[in-house]
Amino acid sequence: MYQPECSRFQPCRRGFCVLNHCVDCQYDEDCPAGRVCVSQSCVQCSVDQQCPFGALCRNGVCDGTCQLDSQCRPGEVCVSGRCQAAVTGPLVCTVDTDCPSRLCTRGRCERCVLDSNCRVGRCVAGVCVGCVFDAECGPLQRCVLGVCLAGEVVTPVLPAGCTSDLECPSRSCVLGVCSECSAVFPCADPSELCVGGVCRAPGGVGATCVVSLQCAAGVCVLGRCVECGADSDCAGGEFCSTTSRCEARRGLLRPCTEDRQCLSDICLDRRLCVDCITSQQCPRDHFCALTTCRPLGLFDAPCRDDLECVSQRCGPTNRCVQCRRTVECNVGQFCTLEGACRDLFALQTSCTANEQCRSGFCSAARICVQCLLTSQCLAGQICDAGLCRTVT
Repeated sequence: MYQPECSRFQPCRRGFCVLNHCVDCQYDEDCPAGRVCVSQSCVQCSVDQQCPFGALCRNGVCDGTCQLDSQCRPGEVCVSGRCQAAVTGPLVCTVDTDCPSRLCTRGRCERCVLDSNCRVGRCVAGVCVGCVFDAECGPLQRCVLGVCLAGEVVTPVLPAGCTSDLECPSRSCVLGVCSECSAVFPCADPSELCVGGVCRAPGGVGATCVVSLQCAAGVCVLGRCVECGADSDCAGGEFCSTTSRCEARRGLLRPCTEDRQCLSDICLDRRLCVDCITSQQCPRDHFCALTTCRPLGLFDAPCRDDLECVSQRCGPTNRCVQCRRTVECNVGQFCTLEGACRDLFALQTSCTANEQCRSGFCSAARICVQCLLTSQCLAGQICDAGLCRTVT
């Protein structure tokens, strides 16, 4: 229904200003729930084609329409304006029109990547579409979710104001009236888009779209404006959920189904966010213990495996040790029973084994000595009380 004339400086009391005249609506989203925008007036539907994709016209109302998952029953999600049962795999289909993406391949709905993937139209934001704007359709047609539908637009009779594009500041003369904007004359408000010669604010979450440019968040997925289509659309520390909303990445022991949902990037068994599953996932000086990264143990720290110790050696008593054998120590050292590397003992120092002495000999009296036998001394010497003495 048309109302008085309007302009940027004389706005409409209700509705929208289109080509200098007030109208009830421009898109279905401008109308109350269940009603559709026909000839720029909010009316009851008469055929299914007037309703959003997937919805049906029942008693003059588009049944099953939605914009957000929260508007559907538990267990359902909003897909292209209609509540459907949530599924984890691809949707089953017979023909392209069964799919939100309008692409049915071998019985499964898929998103297009190239124009050549589409049997009709072109690929825009993963959806096969025949149009983006009303101007791409024929006379008395309107672009509804990428499809040109007949009999939905009745052009109003407007007072003549121009006869050619050159007469308009916007360089666009539409039906004898200068349009509000054009490709060469953008909207005065930089936040608005030029759609069919009319400046319109980008759609919020749940609004109908064909290209991402039509959405305030800059993301159009399967015909609806959403917060995100990929993690890169979200702020740092967030991920894009299966409902196309940005959510904060989750801390340890929070529920998850994918690694990307966790701050640690590790989702254990698709159930819980954890620090680690193997020690290789921890910092260099840490090890993985019960899905948590812990510092490597120093000498005498409790351990169950070599990888849990700084020395990479877990002793027989389940304590971190420096060594288990003397060969594991530096030259000039030996391995104690406690698993520590110690410097070799000098002569006359207490000992319990030959390998503890610098001389290589520990006497029966448990003292490091120079020799135990004369054969261990130089020629012309004898072993006397653990010392090699020259024979005179």
